Amino acid sequence: MSKPTEIVFEVTEAAEGGYDAKALGYGIFTQGEDWTDLRAMVKDAVACHFGENHSIKVVRLHHHPASQPIESGHFGFNSGGCCSSP
Repeated sequence: MSKPTEIVFEVTEAAEGGYDAKALGYGIFTQGEDWTDLRAMVKDAVACHFGENHSIKVVRLHHHPASQPIESGHFGFNSGGCCSSP
């Protein structure tokens, strides 16, 4: 079985504010207060799920806006600390 190199998250606006992100095909869920925070939380969640030496190179965030669109797209994955807490 080959290791995944890309992962896709569905992003929705959270009822309490901010954003929720759910990985498609994996049991990975996270939240962020804004778009920048969400990206950081997604990177951390991927590292925690797959481990420090994972093969994920690209993370795609697909946003389904409830009211107005925000930036959508993808970003590269540079490994950093795993499971860090604020």
